[in-house]
Amino acid sequence: MRRARILATILSVIAWSTAAVPAPTARPGPGRVTSSESFAARNGARRVTLNVSRGADKVTLRLRVQLTRGMVQWRLLDPGGASRDEGEVVPGPGLDEIRTVPAAEGCWVLEIHWLGATGSHHVDWRAK
Repeated sequence: MRRARILATILSVIAWSTAAVPAPTARPGPGRVTSSESFAARNGARRVTLNVSRGADKVTLRLRVQLTRGMVQWRLLDPGGASRDEGEVVPGPGLDEIRTVPAAEGCWVLEIHWLGATGSHHVDWRAK
């Protein structure tokens, strides 16, 4: 059982680093995006976008994830496509963190990948 779990984790990391993420379905937000949802046994990916204007000094992301099963992986990409922050959440205490990075003008992307995940998440993302 332990070997199967380790293999599943390795495969999910490989999938995370090579997976194609669908293009955003919503238009970039005007400096602030909020989203909350619950999910059950979800697999797949989503891109949440934030449009940052020239006058912004910082980008702040508050991400809360609570899981009872599976895993959620996330990655924050700047307008140039560089990864600014990333992480993963498994069942247990969950995640409730605020991340702040220097702003760059353009469309920022938050990629969220669900791997058999059951739980909920809340995103509050803004540029100031």
